[in-house]
Amino acid sequence: MLTSTIAYYQKLGCWTPHVEITRPAFETTLDVFLHRGVITKRHRYEDVVAAPPA
Repeated sequence: MLTSTIAYYQKLGCWTPHVEITRPAFETTLDVFLHRGVITKRHRYEDVVAAPPA
């Protein structure tokens, strides 16, 4: 499911070809989620994002 979702967003041009979630992308996503009321507080990047496999 995750693979097909990422592929769909890549096709739309909304997700870059790399699999990592960069800190700037994460922070922008938090801004959007906060603005829309999806979340009520900012979450720490280190608590949410795992490094991609080496």
